[in-house]
Amino acid sequence: MTRIRHFTHPNCVLTLTCQQSFICNGCGVAGYGNSYRCNRCDFDLHESCAKCPQSISCSMHCHSLTLTQSGGCRTCSVCCQTTSQLVYQCGPCGFVAHPLCVQGRRC
Repeated sequence: MTRIRHFTHPNCVLTLTCQQSFICNGCGVAGYGNSYRCNRCDFDLHESCAKCPQSISCSMHCHSLTLTQSGGCRTCSVCCQTTSQLVYQCGPCGFVAHPLCVQGRRC
């Protein structure tokens, strides 16, 4: 059984599980299949959100992006959907993106 700790849910160990459907507590987007889950707290992360690097370079933006918790309603600069959870953010210019929106677009 694969287990991890994640900065978005620091007091619990998340276990890799397979589910029919869930809402990711990291990015807020619906998912199905593999997720990291805390049953005690009803907390889920997409497998890809759980394993996101802390910083990335992305072909759609000129600065490095840092993974952070949004701390308020923001609009993803890629899909234009609102997010209030886990995002990649650019400190210098305010570019914000869901982790899933930048997944296939890394340099």
